Amino acid sequence: MKLRRWLHAMALACSAFGVSGLLPALAAEAVAPAKPQLLWLTSDITTAARTATLQRLAHHAGWGFTQLDYPLGGPPELPTAQQTQLQQALQAAAMVWVDVPHASVEARMHRLVGPQLNRWAASQPQRMVWISAGGQPAQDAQRWGTLPATERMAAYLQAGGERNMRHAMQLAQAAHRQLVQPALPLPEVLPSQGIYHPDAPGLQKDAAAFEAWRQQNPQLAARPAVAVLVHRHHFVNGSTAWLDAWLRRFEAQGLAAYAVFGQQINAHTLTELLAVKAADGRMQPQPAVLVLHQLVPQAAGLQPLLARWKVPLLATLPYRAGTEQDWSRDAQGLMLHDVPFYLAQPEAAGAMDPMLTVAQGPSGGEPRLIERQADAVVAKARRLVSLQTKPDADKRLVAMVYNYPPGGSNFGASFLNVPRSLEQVSGALAQAGYRTQRVEEQQWIDGLKPLLTAYYPGADLQALLASGQAAALPLATYQQHLASLPDSVRERINAYWGPAEKSRYVVHHQGQPVFVIPRMQVGQLSVLPQPPREETLHRGQNPFMHKSKAPLSHHYLAVYWWAQREADALIHFGTHGTQEWAPGKARALDVWDDALLPLGDLPVVYPYIVDNLGEALTAKRRGRATLISHRTPVFSPAGFEARMAHMHEVMHEWETVDEGPTRRALEKQLVAQFVEHQLHRDLGWTAEQIAGNFSGFLEILHPYLDQLAQSSQPKGLAVFGRVPSPEQRQQTILQALRKPLMEALGEDIDEAFLIKHDAVAAARPARWLQVALQDADAASTLDLRPALPTTANAPNGNLVRADDFVPNRAARQPIDSKALHALALRAQALEKLLATEGEIPGLLAALDGRYIPAAYGGDPIRNPDSLPTGRNLTGLDPSRLPTRQAYAVAQTLFNDWYKDYTARHAGKPPARLALSLWAGETLRHQGIMEAQALVALGMRPVWDDSGRPVRVEAISSAELGRPRVDVLLSITGSYRDQFPALMALVDQAVATAAKAEPGNAIARHTQEISAELRRSGMRAEQAAQLAQVRAFGNATGDYGTGLDDAVQSDALRGEQASGPDARLGEMFLQRMSQPYWNGQPLAGVQAGAADGAAYQALSAHLRRTDAALMSRSSHLYAMVSSDDPFQYLGGLSAAARASGKTSGLELHVSQLQDVGEATTENASRAIALEMQSRYLHPGWLQAQKAEGYAGTLQVLKAVQYTWGWQAVQPDTIRGDHWQSFYDVLVKDKHQLGLPQWLKEHPQAYAQSLERLIQAQRQGYWKADAQTREELAQLYKDLTQTEPLANELPAVRRWAEHQGTEVAKTAEAAPQPALPGAAPMGLAAVPLAQAVAPPVPAAPQPVPDAAPSPAAEPAPQPVMGVLLERQPDPTAPVEAMADRLQRALAVLGMLAVMAAGALYQIHQSRRGRRPALAV
Repeated sequence: MKLRRWLHAMALACSAFGVSGLLPALAAEAVAPAKPQLLWLTSDITTAARTATLQRLAHHAGWGFTQLDYPLGGPPELPTAQQTQLQQALQAAAMVWVDVPHASVEARMHRLVGPQLNRWAASQPQRMVWISAGGQPAQDAQRWGTLPATERMAAYLQAGGERNMRHAMQLAQAAHRQLVQPALPLPEVLPSQGIYHPDAPGLQKDAAAFEAWRQQNPQLAARPAVAVLVHRHHFVNGSTAWLDAWLRRFEAQGLAAYAVFGQQINAHTLTELLAVKAADGRMQPQPAVLVLHQLVPQAAGLQPLLARWKVPLLATLPYRAGTEQDWSRDAQGLMLHDVPFYLAQPEAAGAMDPMLTVAQGPSGGEPRLIERQADAVVAKARRLVSLQTKPDADKRLVAMVYNYPPGGSNFGASFLNVPRSLEQVSGALAQAGYRTQRVEEQQWIDGLKPLLTAYYPGADLQALLASGQAAALPLATYQQHLASLPDSVRERINAYWGPAEKSRYVVHHQGQPVFVIPRMQVGQLSVLPQPPREETLHRGQNPFMHKSKAPLSHHYLAVYWWAQREADALIHFGTHGTQEWAPGKARALDVWDDALLPLGDLPVVYPYIVDNLGEALTAKRRGRATLISHRTPVFSPAGFEARMAHMHEVMHEWETVDEGPTRRALEKQLVAQFVEHQLHRDLGWTAEQIAGNFSGFLEILHPYLDQLAQSSQPKGLAVFGRVPSPEQRQQTILQALRKPLMEALGEDIDEAFLIKHDAVAAARPARWLQVALQDADAASTLDLRPALPTTANAPNGNLVRADDFVPNRAARQPIDSKALHALALRAQALEKLLATEGEIPGLLAALDGRYIPAAYGGDPIRNPDSLPTGRNLTGLDPSRLPTRQAYAVAQTLFNDWYKDYTARHAGKPPARLALSLWAGETLRHQGIMEAQALVALGMRPVWDDSGRPVRVEAISSAELGRPRVDVLLSITGSYRDQFPALMALVDQAVATAAKAEPGNAIARHTQEISAELRRSGMRAEQAAQLAQVRAFGNATGDYGTGLDDAVQSDALRGEQASGPDARLGEMFLQRMSQPYWNGQPLAGVQAGAADGAAYQALSAHLRRTDAALMSRSSHLYAMVSSDDPFQYLGGLSAAARASGKTSGLELHVSQLQDVGEATTENASRAIALEMQSRYLHPGWLQAQKAEGYAGTLQVLKAVQYTWGWQAVQPDTIRGDHWQSFYDVLVKDKHQLGLPQWLKEHPQAYAQSLERLIQAQRQGYWKADAQTREELAQLYKDLTQTEPLANELPAVRRWAEHQGTEVAKTAEAAPQPALPGAAPMGLAAVPLAQAVAPPVPAAPQPVPDAAPSPAAEPAPQPVMGVLLERQPDPTAPVEAMADRLQRALAVLGMLAVMAAGALYQIHQSRRGRRPALAV
């Protein structure tokens, strides 16, 4: 009867699941008779030891055992094959146990398999057991006997341990046989929390109990304590051998380490376990260092406690995909699904220095300690304790600055004034008790510049040693350290660089060979340039050579190993250095990886700009760094330079004048001014087109001017540890409040900042802000607008003149008092954050080995929560991206771009869009770019209740209303490391979209590329894989494209008939062609040579791509502010050309600085606007001048990155841009004294001129002869004063050649024009010529103009236009007649002179000799 009932139940279950083929097999097995089956469902959180114990007990009891494991990072829904597997396992099961030892595991398991299990449990009562991480099992013996068997099984299994698990099996056996439940004792329950030490007599209740035991043990009593936080399940399952070994290793280094366990670690648990009463009665933490080795889902909740305790938290993590040997071979280092749990979540708690320390044992057995990794954690803990206990006066510090931008006298960092920051830091260290002194800015400049020469040709290393400007590391000491490395590591270095004694940095000094370590010593503070990773840097190497995998040089390691011996801590000074970008695993690095080799156990403190999260996380995870965020520069609305402000007023005068001669005269004046400011070129019009459709041009010009004037203009640089002035802070607040403030004030947002740039600080919004910062109530009713003029004085009744700085031409609106009050309170909050100085305190706390609170960084205008600075930067949980809001923004953005593209291409839609994805951008915009990829594909994410996208679904063709657009992802190295799950989500979307309709763009491209690759000789399977791939980037451990160095090289060729230097595109294809599928590098394919599969695949994809898109989500980082935009976005177009797409790609940028105003524009326009609002703008230039030495480097970078765009994507930069640079930087157009300032740093100035010369030399800029001669002479003068350390030979040849060329040109040139004649050039074209007959209205690209002359000094702004009487039509004729008369007179004089000359010749032929001067 029992057997028949069981078979009947199985038949019902099979029918419910639609599986009938399994029933005969089950029946046969039952008749056999078959063993009862225990189905054990787990996630990868369940330990192998627990599973092994249960399997052994089941077999001993005569049961079969089946385990199905569903990893936390697996697919959000069970694939069909796994659904079938589960159904079959359920049909065969007599008992199902589901192990969910963590809340996140339980939630996922319910979502993944809950419905199937519930249906099975309904037909099999008392056979389903969920083993959760909930409360304690029942301890009441009387109640225990009344519990259902399943609850008692769950209690035994939850308690864990072999004895309890054996009792659970006994209950299962009785339930299966339908016997009376056996009388069994209560579970042996491990405490929910406690402290463990292998030598202690049992588990300790808390730190006080442990301390009492420890004081009885002389070997541990006086040692600093370290608490290792682990999960309770290690003790439940008895798998502590690895932990015992690790605690012993702490003891070997003089520390007293113990394990702290709990079901979950939170602030309450830690307080109960680790707080002890101090002598003064206060509760304080017992350990000096915490080591985290468990999940912390509520990580942020730990921060207040840790900040109060000031105890640092080191992060460690397990390798859950195999053994130590598997991990050593795994280039990824950590499974992509573990990134949120083991990297992002601990960082949110303020954890630092993530180090993988544990792997699985053979065959999935008990965890095994990876000794070298565990020792690295022990050593770092020991160093932190030393920082906590050593007096500041005894500490020695090493700080490294960067040769950035490259140049023999340059050291800087991203938007940080490094010499001023060093002055600030050195003073703070001295004040805190360190043995050093405050060193002034100029002393740092004078002291560090000579050290940089060591890394350029002609360096005298012996002189640096003799003058005390360098330290010496004995070669023998270095070789001893090198010998301690594994053979494979040492041999790789020697094979590439040769033996250490051959290094160019090894010299004989005081009787022995030594490495020269250039450094500036100030007491016990050493400051030195970070050495180049390759010893050949700046010594003639081929910049087009792929060298990303080159091992670190001997000298690089020698400098860092010297620092390890010399210092208690290392400061990487600013964003960013090179160490963290060295080769190694993508995540969870090996201490033998190149990236970690230099650091050893040395604590690294890294001041980092708050708005560069993507690279900051790389520094944290690959640089073992404690990050200390620092400010961005302050911001201000850009406003206009004086002549443009005047032009804008004339535009409005034109609007108020009736049709007639005056209006036409104003049009002519405005056309000339538009041309003067190159606005026609910015917008793709000609002067003739403007004249033919003047009002149409104004319709597009005014929004452009709005955008220009409202742009966030960085004012100079940040200084670490220095709060900006109140006036500067107010400008930043004004920019942050911009649009809502204008609306609440009743101002016209389209006019509020369209004024002279230096008037913004005195305008009405700024004056309101001054009141708001003092009194929110007063500000809420403050209306500073002047009274409306009478109708007689203002014909339109609403016109308010610009005499109060801010015009307001919109209909007047009342102020919004409620909104103004809220804005005033927001302004006060921002002011408080901006005025808080936390950077020096954060730095000093880190140097004391203390905990630094974590903060999500980003653009401070976009994300004020990134303030105050001075905190440990952290990111966000990547598994939550894209957010719902990001997808909503992406829908509008992409659809608008799609419509615009289609309209511009005669109704032909794009077939494919490439997206350049960067980690820092994604961290700011939270997945808008990735969401645009999904929108393009016609897909939408499906989010779970916690806001995580778990899958995608196709939007129907009818709902979509357009063809699906294929995508191609070009990912940076940091993006690859941080967002593999997002890559996998897009891959899922691509696969689904390809099946949505037959023959759509996605399916078509996949088929075409597969066929093309097969025709090239590729195996069919590999061709199909590469055709399906949509994500390409750097190979694991590689970063960058190499284009940033290549474009600055003397070897770069100018634009040919086929386009710019093709090697740039080829280089991009070599470096950025690693294919990725499901977030992982595609097996068996490696980025590299042109004949390789990866190179061919990316080329094939690019040939079928129409446009490329990147995002800018920061008010600071723009298109020309770093080398990344041109090398990644521009590099995509160069690669497309190299692949055979002769026109390259259309380049676009999604402007996401203000999500409410997000838009997409073409790259050329974005760059043109940036030129106008920053690099050619007097406000920006004046702010850089105020930065002194550091400001000259900002100018150099602007010119160099402009050149980068020119070389990679020539149509983004125009000849007039170079002319404008010349006018501003050489001719001092704005009369700011720029040439005199720039000459204070002659090498940087000469480097800037090199780019102008390259533009002229390679034909991108058609400068006139005089300009070329002046440019050449200035370059020669600068380089004679201070020769360039790495001069471009072609530039030198050009400069030397100019004198000869100018002389020859002068001989052949026509006679100069009469005094007062206008020089030729578009800016000087006569107005009558500029206003030519109309041409078709469609704007066309404009060819480069001849250079305009140096501009006259900017006039004082005029409010309004003086309406003068226009000359009558006969005036031009009379003027022409007058000029003709003067010309005839000159000709007459020339005729007389010629006659005299002929007479002299005639006399000389007759033998008459002139008299000699005596």
